[in-house]
Amino acid sequence: MLHAAKPLRVAIYARYSTDLQNPTSIDDQVRLCRQHADLQDGWTVVKVFQDVAISGATRGRPGFDALQDFIADGGCDIVLFEHLDRLARDLEVLMLFYKKARHADVEMHQPHRGKLGIFDIGILGTFA
Repeated sequence: MLHAAKPLRVAIYARYSTDLQNPTSIDDQVRLCRQHADLQDGWTVVKVFQDVAISGATRGRPGFDALQDFIADGGCDIVLFEHLDRLARDLEVLMLFYKKARHADVEMHQPHRGKLGIFDIGILGTFA
């Protein structure tokens, strides 16, 4: 007897940095991520986290902190975001997030790039 694969729970994170940027940027990021998730077999978006008009270099972002708590509580299997610099613009913060995600057995994915590993985080994060 074949068993269906367990659906993968996806959390989306979106952010834009200043009041000078377009607020629809959040909607665009979420839409892109939802479209990507819909194309994957067995992915289900369970929650969306966002930070509005907050720099990626800022610590203590409410949406980002809530996402980390959600991961630690076992709320998702995948974190999906438009681009790595949406998560953070500080390599140390990115690496710490990656370690927390790995510890919770959560994958980090970016549309058009797929699953990100330690080398992706290190290289892309340096430019973020």
